[in-house]
Amino acid sequence: MEFYSRVTTGTLSKPDYLIETIVKTYRSGYREDAQNFSRISQKRITGTNTLPLYDKKRKLEYFAYETLPGFDIFLVDMIGATKLPNTIFNPNYLNRFDFRFVENTRFDSDTVCVIEYDDQGFKQSKERSFGGKLHISTRTLAILRHERRIGRNVYDVIYKPIGNHYFPYFIKSIHKAVHANSTVDVIHEAYITKVVTQNPEVFLTHFNQKDWHLLDVPFDKTYWDFNYPLQQENK
Repeated sequence: MEFYSRVTTGTLSKPDYLIETIVKTYRSGYREDAQNFSRISQKRITGTNTLPLYDKKRKLEYFAYETLPGFDIFLVDMIGATKLPNTIFNPNYLNRFDFRFVENTRFDSDTVCVIEYDDQGFKQSKERSFGGKLHISTRTLAILRHERRIGRNVYDVIYKPIGNHYFPYFIKSIHKAVHANSTVDVIHEAYITKVVTQNPEVFLTHFNQKDWHLLDVPFDKTYWDFNYPLQQENK
């Protein structure tokens, strides 16, 4: 899959700081020990970052944090079948969750059953707690939307059918950054631009590779001007 990704502070219509990326992600399936990797192929930065360093030792900024946005896309789309405890459909951890029926309603031209869940063990801890809300199609039983909360951060993913399967069409994350005794929302949005299901490019990404680290990706002005030209402000 390929995503156009934008990470901002300030308003979405006129952000103080904007990082745009093209993120490619390879999925070998939603099953135990499946290969799931992301890499950044293009990057453009606009504006001035006013946030302090997130990791002073490695000199990483909030926006430049090496796992954002590639890891964000992976994290939000993490439904189950892995060994991590916060994958809600992992049978090894189902007994940790409370599931509650909310309502039957309409979403994206489909009738959905809305289910809320949260982790029973972390309800009293805001930093470690996580929970969410599922919109499940009553026609196909597919998950059409998954809203989740991990600590202070919130995530949202909308799925749409492509062929006989559903893919993460839109992904949004809101990270809480503490800055000058106040909290600033770092908003990440990603829109799917391409899905290849037959003979996909298989790649493995590890932490020491250049295309995983946001700061190491070069800026290709020709690519961005042709594919995503910046809009000029009306004077």
